[in-house]
Parts: sequence; C-alpha cells; structure tokens
Amino acid sequence: MDRIERRFGTDTLTWEIAGRPPVLLLTVKGDVDGETVLEAQREVVRRGWYGHGLPSLFDVRDFTGHMSWPQLLRLNRIRQVATPGESTRVAVVTHDISYHAFSRLIAATTPKLKVRFYATVEEGLRWVHPDTRAVLAAEHAEAG
Repeated sequence: MDRIERRFGTDTLTWEIAGRPPVLLLTVKGDVDGETVLEAQREVVRRGWYGHGLPSLFDVRDFTGHMSWPQLLRLNRIRQVATPGESTRVAVVTHDISYHAFSRLIAATTPKLKVRFYATVEEGLRWVHPDTRAVLAAEHAEAG
C-alpha cells in the first residue's frame, strides 16, 4: 500500500505516493504533534519512498499543531540520510510565514533539497510534477 495515515479524531496526517511519475504527498490537518510527524516520516524511510529524488509536496495549510526547531531539524536530518546525494524538489503549501525561515535553514544544510512555498496545492504540484492533473486525479480517486 502506498499510503500512511494517522487519525486523531478530526486531526489527520497522511503520506502517500500518487501520480506517474510518482510524487510523495504529505497532508497534515489539525493539531498533530511533532513526534507523530517524525514517526510517520521514519515509516516513509522504512518503505523506501524517499529513493531516487522522489519530488514531494507538503500541504500544511490546515496544520495547527506544533513542531519544535529540534523536531524540524530531525525531520530534515531523516530526509538527508534517506536521500544522500539526491537532488529533490519539495513544495510546501502553507499560509504560515514561519516556514520560510525553516526553508533557509534547509537550504543551508541540504543544498540538494530544493524547497519552494506555494499558496495552493495546484501551484506546488506544477513545480514538482510534470502532470499535475494525474496527481490530483489519483488523489481524488483514492479519497472517493
């Protein structure tokens, strides 16, 4: 299965692979804690989803939880170890300006990880994936 989902009432964290060629999608909604995000990312690594420069889109527009700076650094470190030497595009969909500071930290510590910020999923997908419609169609098919 190409999906990891954690539910806590109405709060959810989902990692999934969608589209062809594939893109890794992370969606976090509600008050999900940082340790849950780290645990799920370790599962992504165990499944080998970070291999071969797989582009990623992180949708954190509805994330109301908290991740500490040490947790964000561990999140980045896990990704670095999983994709040594790989050049990877990561689109972050957010309305929170504080994520921009984190992107500068990522850029300084992980030059092959290219991070950009977008207001909508569609904009982010256009940058990380050549066929945005295929990813959105696959995502909606799984949800429906």
